[in-house]
Amino acid sequence: MMRTACLILLLAGPGLATAQEARPIPIESLYVELFGNTRAHSFNVDVVFPSGIGFRIGFISGAEARFSRTFGEYVADQKGFSLLLMLNGLHGSGRHHLETGAGLLVGSWEEPLSAPVSSPALTATLGYRYQPPQRGLVVRAGFTPAWDGSAVRPMVGVSIGYAAGRLFR
Repeated sequence: MMRTACLILLLAGPGLATAQEARPIPIESLYVELFGNTRAHSFNVDVVFPSGIGFRIGFISGAEARFSRTFGEYVADQKGFSLLLMLNGLHGSGRHHLETGAGLLVGSWEEPLSAPVSSPALTATLGYRYQPPQRGLVVRAGFTPAWDGSAVRPMVGVSIGYAAGRLFR
């Protein structure tokens, strides 16, 4: 029995050792976006895998950042939040990329003397992204249209942040 176990370990050992080879890590970024998909300011976490495909989660909160069904109304005494969920792709190599993406923007805002308003919308990104291969400054600028079920709302956005390689491990 012991001889069989040793033989299995001896034969499987090289396979186990190669299974632990280092793989390219996803690049995780934190950045602030002005205007763009959320129509005001947002705080974002972005993960891009070595394939160039990634995802983004953005959060916006406060009266000054109202998101509404009509994209662009501003009511100072409103309170609420919006959450942005996007899939994105970076095309190109090195530091300069074409960025494409599509996602969903959901929010809930309390209006004075009425029930909370929930506002789902489809959104997209087509733009430029400066991002180093591992760590460093991230700068984004792009066209960020949204569709709220009744009309396409064009918008542009700019972002600045930092790519830190591995942020959350």
